[in-house]
Amino acid sequence: MRNSDSGPLVSVIMPAHNVETTIEESVTSVIGQTLADWELLIVDDRSNDQTIEIITHLLSDDSRIRMFETSNEYGPAAARNLAISKAQGRFIAFLDSDDIWLPNKLHVQIEHMQSNELALSYSWFERVDLRGNRSGRVVKVPACLSYSSLLKKNHIGCLTAIYDSSRIGKRYMPDIPVHQDWALWLSILREGRPAGGVNEVLALYRTGNTSSVSGNKFRTAKHKWRIYRELEKLDPFRSAYYLANFAWNGFHQARI
Repeated sequence: MRNSDSGPLVSVIMPAHNVETTIEESVTSVIGQTLADWELLIVDDRSNDQTIEIITHLLSDDSRIRMFETSNEYGPAAARNLAISKAQGRFIAFLDSDDIWLPNKLHVQIEHMQSNELALSYSWFERVDLRGNRSGRVVKVPACLSYSSLLKKNHIGCLTAIYDSSRIGKRYMPDIPVHQDWALWLSILREGRPAGGVNEVLALYRTGNTSSVSGNKFRTAKHKWRIYRELEKLDPFRSAYYLANFAWNGFHQARI
C-alpha cells in the first residue's frame, strides 16, 4: 500500500499550541502506525511552553516528521492550512496534538478508502481522560453520510478524518474561529463526493480542560449560524432548521 508518486502515501496534519503535556503521546501514536508510508507535518502556532523542544527531539529521531513555525499566532485553521500546503502525500489525514491514533488506524482506513473509492473517510472514536485512560465511551458514526445529514450533526471527528487529494485536490479549512473542520467536510459533501465511515474505534479523543485545539472545539451557536448562512448559503429558515437539529443531536452526543 504505497503511493504511486515519489512522495509519501499519507500526510498527517497536526497543529500545536502549548501542548507540552500531550504532544509526545500524539506523535508517538503516528510513529507506531502499522502503515509506515507517511509524513507528519507539525505546525507550532507560537507556543510558549516546551512544545517546540519536544517536537525537535522527536523529529531528530524520525526523518518523516517535519516542523513549521508560524510568525504570529495564526489559530488552528491557518496552522492546518500551512501544513496542508506543504503536504506531499496523496491522502491528507488530521490529528490534533492531544489526541491519539490506534496502531492500525491508517492501514484500516486507507484500505477502506481505496476499496470503496471514497473521497473522504472517518471512523468511530473513543473518549479518554486527560491522562489518556480509556473510558469505553465510544462515539459511533454512520457508515455513509449525506450533505443533509452532516448539516444536522458533525459526525466526523477531526482526529479520524482523511481525504483523498488525488480525487478532490488539496482542500483547505476556512479561517473561522471554530468548526473549521466541519465546514471543510460540508464543502466536500456538498459536491456529492463519496464519504464513508469505518465501524471500528481507530482513535482516542482526549476530553477535559486542555489548551489544545480539540479541547476547545464546541463554542457557540453563532459560529454554526455563520457557516449555514455565509459558507453554505442557506436561507434563514433552513439555517434555523439545521441549527435546531444540530443542538438536539449535540445534546445527546454530549451524554456519550
